[in-house]
Amino acid sequence: RLFGRWKTAREENSSSARNESKPKGGHPKGLTNRDAREFVSAVFCLLARYAAAAGSPKGGADQAACPNPAFQTMQTHWKVTAECFASAFNSRLPSFCSAFPDTDLPFGSLGSFFDFKPLEGSFEANPPFVPSVVSQMAKHMEFLLSKAEKRKKALSFLVVLPSWGSSEKSVDTGKREAWGEVRHSRFCTHCESLPANT
Repeated sequence: RLFGRWKTAREENSSSARNESKPKGGHPKGLTNRDAREFVSAVFCLLARYAAAAGSPKGGADQAACPNPAFQTMQTHWKVTAECFASAFNSRLPSFCSAFPDTDLPFGSLGSFFDFKPLEGSFEANPPFVPSVVSQMAKHMEFLLSKAEKRKKALSFLVVLPSWGSSEKSVDTGKREAWGEVRHSRFCTHCESLPANT
C-alpha cells in the first residue's frame, strides 16, 4: 500500500518520471536501483517520524478509526474526497492531509490540514482527540466555511469526535469546550451520537 501511494505521488509530482524510459528488471514492478533506494529511504523517514511522535510503544493521542463501510457511505452519500487528519499508514481515501507533510508528501499527503484551504468539496475530519487540536480545527473550519459561503461555494466537513459534550464529571472542561466549538458552530447542520462499538 505504501509503495502504491509513493509511486502514484512520485508520478504526479514529477513530469520527468513520465518521460523516463522503462527501467530494466531487478526490482518489483520495474524499479531501478535508484528508485528502490528512494522508496526505502522515504519509508524509513516515515517510520522514524511517526515512532518519534508516538513517544512510547503505546503511541500518542487517541483517535478513532472509522471502518471501511463508513468511508464508503461518506463517499457515496456525502461525496467525501479527502481526509483532513490521516497519514500514509492509515488513510482510507486517496487524498489526505497529515501532521508531517515533510515525510508524508512522498506518499501523497496534501500537507497539514491547517494549511489546507479548499473552497469547495466534502471532507472527513477525524482529528487526534486532543482539545487544543480539536479547537484549532474548529477555528480553521469556521474560516474556510465562511470564505466558501461568501463565494457561494459548497464546502462541507464530516467530523468524527468522541462525545465530549456530556456533562459527566469524567469529561474535563477543555474537552467539553473543544467539542462545543464544533457542535455549536453556526455551520453545524447535524450531530449524531453513536453508541460504542457501532
